[in-house]
Amino acid sequence: MHLKLLLVLALAFTSFTTSAASHFPTNSIWRYFKGVTEASIPDRTAWRAYSFNDSAWPEGQAPFYFDSGPLSGRYTGNTELTDMQDSYNHVFLRRRFTVDDPALVYALKIRFQVDDGFVMWVNGRELYRQNVNPTSTLTNRSTTSVSGEPPQWRVVDLAAIRPASYLQSGENVIAIQLINATRADNDLLFDFALDTTTAEGTRPTITEVNPVRGSRVTQLTSVAVTFSEAVVGIDAGDLIVNGLPSDTMTQVGNTYTFRFTQPVYGQVNVSWDPDHNIIDASLFPNGFDAKAPGSTWVYDLADILPPVVRRLYPAAGSSVRSFTQLEVSFSEVVAGVEAADLLVNGQPATNLMIFPGGNLLFQFPQPAAGLVALQWRNGHGITDLATPALAFGGGSWVLTLDPSALVPDLVISEILAANKSGLVDEDGDQEAWIELWNRGTTPVNLEGWSLSDDPNEPGKWVFPSSLLGAGGRLVVFASGKDRPAPSQGNRFHTNFKLALGGEFLGLFSPESPRQFISGFASGYPEQRNDISYGWVSAGSFGFFNTPIPVQPTAPAR
Repeated sequence: MHLKLLLVLALAFTSFTTSAASHFPTNSIWRYFKGVTEASIPDRTAWRAYSFNDSAWPEGQAPFYFDSGPLSGRYTGNTELTDMQDSYNHVFLRRRFTVDDPALVYALKIRFQVDDGFVMWVNGRELYRQNVNPTSTLTNRSTTSVSGEPPQWRVVDLAAIRPASYLQSGENVIAIQLINATRADNDLLFDFALDTTTAEGTRPTITEVNPVRGSRVTQLTSVAVTFSEAVVGIDAGDLIVNGLPSDTMTQVGNTYTFRFTQPVYGQVNVSWDPDHNIIDASLFPNGFDAKAPGSTWVYDLADILPPVVRRLYPAAGSSVRSFTQLEVSFSEVVAGVEAADLLVNGQPATNLMIFPGGNLLFQFPQPAAGLVALQWRNGHGITDLATPALAFGGGSWVLTLDPSALVPDLVISEILAANKSGLVDEDGDQEAWIELWNRGTTPVNLEGWSLSDDPNEPGKWVFPSSLLGAGGRLVVFASGKDRPAPSQGNRFHTNFKLALGGEFLGLFSPESPRQFISGFASGYPEQRNDISYGWVSAGSFGFFNTPIPVQPTAPAR
């Protein structure tokens, strides 16, 4: 390794000292089972697991041995297996040991001498084989790949597999399948000790939280968490707010800001994903303890603002050709709403529908053409769900009803559902697209117009205020990214995608209720890669081998 690379690595990690801990020495006591049969039946692997009950197995002290060959007397020990030759060539052994903090263990070190071989598991996970074919499936009749004579003391560091992935806090179990070369073999010897290499480091902790832990807040869409040192392996979804993972995360130094949808008012619980991979940046990483004091906390999210109208459709001040319903959404969920709370030219609405999420639909007979006055009646009972409840302030507005107004000549002119090598969006992605064409001689403000792939939800994706000039064309990406107010030109993105197998697709005018203006009421046909489908002539559609969409930021083609 080059000196420069060594220097980089040295600077990249915090310096840590390590120590060795002995979990059990040689000459230790083991539970054992003579392999005349499998150690567990019918599942011959069950005996390796932590949960296996070995209380019926006898105890024996290592070394385990027997020696009946012509050179008998070479091996001595504490547990002699006098009945082993020609009867069984396997001994199953289990021993328990304790680990205080698996995250601080970076390598298991084993010391052993064996004649002839063995396989080792910890908590059911295989970690090492000595003189045993690495790919063989083990039974109580397996043999070793080579003879282990003469047995030598060996020391092996098992650092390739991170111990924290198989060790657990507290009690653990090591299981060993001791194997003699054959059943006719005339000797056996086994002794074993287990040590660990442990870093004397410190886990990363949380030093600061903003907003402060336990505080009363009136808005909560982000939390900034500062760690005591640099950490890696952290993701947006690691922070859990009222049981839901955060949406995004940004980092400045050791401070991570998590953003999420504001939870409901009341107590908000903040915790961490138990399967997080947050560790410090040391050579022997220390894991962040998500259950340590200060790692979880609560907020009191208080509602101090009364509800306000967030959206009206049709919008205040707009002009529509028909008007028999009004869509209303509030800034928060409200209670106490009645149809009669909305007055249309002084007359109460006749019906009210409440949809999931708190969206409201008021219905009423169409008023007279001209200026239409709308207001919330005095004495309405609309409030939020706070304690005490906060009342909606009401208000009034107007719009214009003109049934004779001309419908703009706006159509869906071309679509491409499988864009594999054509137009790219601002993210560099090749998304499906829909092209609109203003065939009229006057500009059209697209505000309130909508696109939908569901005839039962005509307002699925609604345009903001955007002018499409006479003869102009506009591409909308059907990407599912939902960008009705793009920051880069007219790069709009719907909240739905186009199905390759064909489906309903419609353009709806900003009436109330909305009116189908253009599209594929019976569904467009099955689509193919890079072949668009669009307007050929009046009332006629066909496929185009070479799609020709207008560029998204261009006003016309």
